Amino acid sequence: MLILCVIFSAMQLQDKPGRPDIDSVSAKEVSLHWTAPENISRTRIRNYVIYYGTTDMDVYYFTEHKTRTSATICTISEGIRAKKTYKFAVAAENEHGLGPLSDYSDDVRTPTRDGRHIRITY
Repeated sequence: MLILCVIFSAMQLQDKPGRPDIDSVSAKEVSLHWTAPENISRTRIRNYVIYYGTTDMDVYYFTEHKTRTSATICTISEGIRAKKTYKFAVAAENEHGLGPLSDYSDDVRTPTRDGRHIRITY
């Protein structure tokens, strides 16, 4: 008789964070913030991974940016170009891995290269 025992790990990924909100936009960078997951697992959040992309022929191509802390605010400049439309999503990472993605942000369009900034206030 063979007895099979299965041990389940208490591994817990973080829940999804809140949807990113855009704070400011320029031709070369976008600043955003989000809320931490509502149900935080027993293991602390190490960092967040921000996925962002722009459309090219109605298809989004996404890039990832990993934060260095568990702060819920970030300014992204790598790969941001003038006169492009971007979407952002965020996932929390802990020692067990990456949790689910947040809902996507609203589309945001970067202005022309002339240095004009768009400031968004709530």
